Amino acid sequence: MPVKVVTDSVADLPSQVVEELGITVIPLNVRFGEKV
Repeated sequence: MPVKVVTDSVADLPSQVVEELGITVIPLNVRFGEKV
């Protein structure tokens, strides 16, 4: 069974690791009122 690793953009992964392992990074935005 194939497995895909997915993480959010808060994870502190080096871009080289993301590319080598084929990790999908999903953007994560946190809002507090009008601030992003």
